[in-house]
Amino acid sequence: MAKKRRTRRRSDLPDDSSGGNRAPRVLWKGAITFGLVHIPVNLYPGATAHALDLDLLDKRDFAPIGYRRVNKRTGEEVARENIVKGYEYEDGEYVVQCEAGGNFSCRANG
Repeated sequence: MAKKRRTRRRSDLPDDSSGGNRAPRVLWKGAITFGLVHIPVNLYPGATAHALDLDLLDKRDFAPIGYRRVNKRTGEEVARENIVKGYEYEDGEYVVQCEAGGNFSCRANG
């Protein structure tokens, strides 16, 4: 009986969004040839872009804001001036981005 061969699909591979140490993808493959000498060349990216994914938060209690500017904890609509941006580092815990030099409190007012 023949063994069933399993191929790996892209969805089977580990997710790169976790910040793992996977090798960067090759941008270009080619070769340099001098007569009978053939040298393979791979071009890799020189830098990796890292961006923070900031969430919109209610500045009164740092609760996440939904698409329609609704506080996800209370269900009330939030005015635009009461929305701040923050990075979630643990479940329900945020680091809030403050305006430098503005009179802006980085504490929940709730």
